[in-house]
Amino acid sequence: MAALLNSSMYGELGDVSASAVKRTPGKFYKMFVTGKRRPGQTVGMMQAMYEVKDNSTEDDYIINNADEVLFICYFTKRWWEKNIYVKVAGEDRSRLVAFGWEEDVAKIDDQCRFVYCIAAALVDKTTKKIMLHKKDVPDAEIKKGDPILIYFRCDGTKFSNAVEFLNKIGDKAKSLPPLSDNPDFEKKIVAPRRFICSAKVGSAASSHGDKDVFLFDINTQLPDKAVEAVMNNSVQFKKDFEKQFNKSEFIKSGNNSNVSESSRTSGNPTFDEPKADESVPESAEVDENFDLGI
Repeated sequence: MAALLNSSMYGELGDVSASAVKRTPGKFYKMFVTGKRRPGQTVGMMQAMYEVKDNSTEDDYIINNADEVLFICYFTKRWWEKNIYVKVAGEDRSRLVAFGWEEDVAKIDDQCRFVYCIAAALVDKTTKKIMLHKKDVPDAEIKKGDPILIYFRCDGTKFSNAVEFLNKIGDKAKSLPPLSDNPDFEKKIVAPRRFICSAKVGSAASSHGDKDVFLFDINTQLPDKAVEAVMNNSVQFKKDFEKQFNKSEFIKSGNNSNVSESSRTSGNPTFDEPKADESVPESAEVDENFDLGI
């Protein structure tokens, strides 16, 4: 039987361009955990907002005080960055001075830190359909009815959980029949898009005390045709993802330090194997009539 997914049709999902683009508000909204008391927010709960501001109203929230969110991975990307603190109006502000987006760009020094970004479509916990915007967001070129896209920035104490999560997806996908004609493409591109996943809030110890982290898990296996729809939708938003998160040209166009390309390495992340007691939950029976709502 012919493979459902032809890898040549989706090859661009494995590429990341470094083309210059104008930086505008992105289509992907950041998931964050409230760490201190704010009006309308509960400490230790997850939020996503159209715009983070004081005196926010209910309409400013995409997610408000959630203990769990469901999502479907659209993009998973590792990069490195170097930030320094500078004085701005008497306050310390973080400033990005070097950035490595392409896999073959080595870190320039030991102050560079890896970041994992998990960008996804938000899923309704009741209907298990992708959630849609209820209003236009002109600055981000979002139309009412477009899928709601979110992202988890996993750096510092959050980084290892992202790695373990992707390992878990890879292990789970090994037990499933492949949907494509290319094993490497299947592992890197198809596998993360085969499941509805979940995120909850946990804590991790650090040298500065316990920190909030995201705890990711697999929730539900998607039927094969739904995976094809996710792949097609991901292609549609690939340029938006790059535009929002690839800061290579932003660094080069300013007065900041350029990313060094003098030392080339493979740049591929080394994933630790999950520990024996880190079991992957069994998928529920797959409903082949499942409707993503997109």
